[in-house]
Amino acid sequence: RFGLVYQPIKETAFKLLYGKSFREPSVFELASNSAIRPMKADTYELGWHQYLGSHFKNEAVLFFNKAQDLIVSDNVTSMANRGQLRSRGFEDILHFQYADFNGFLNYTYMDLAETEDNGITTPIYDIPTHKANLAVMYALSPQTSFGLVGRYRHRVDTSYQSQVYPI
Repeated sequence: RFGLVYQPIKETAFKLLYGKSFREPSVFELASNSAIRPMKADTYELGWHQYLGSHFKNEAVLFFNKAQDLIVSDNVTSMANRGQLRSRGFEDILHFQYADFNGFLNYTYMDLAETEDNGITTPIYDIPTHKANLAVMYALSPQTSFGLVGRYRHRVDTSYQSQVYPI
């Protein structure tokens, strides 16, 4: 992972990040095809971190991800490396802390998630366009907290036997 951080004032920081990663095939995937290679991925992020007084911090990030050599099911019993994956979107997280209360509110928007294999581009199903979370925690003692978490997940499309269903 590589990053550049620019902090023009104490409360504000801008980040430009690049990451390169891989995912090794599992023992089950290798058992079906010993020639499977690791999936490789590149991630790009542009972030803005802003402290808003002593109780709030906001983080906004634009992201783009690209992976190649996806490990996919070639048929019922075999795995293979095929295609590419692309995704991009935006995420914002607002952290807060006041006395014994703390928590966060976050929102993620993903406007692109697709794969490409041999020139054919298809959407990736089961990924919501919008997601949000709200968490509030109260410290009862230094070792004990009480918290509530709410989650929102936008409708997704899922594929089953060549049909697409909204969920």
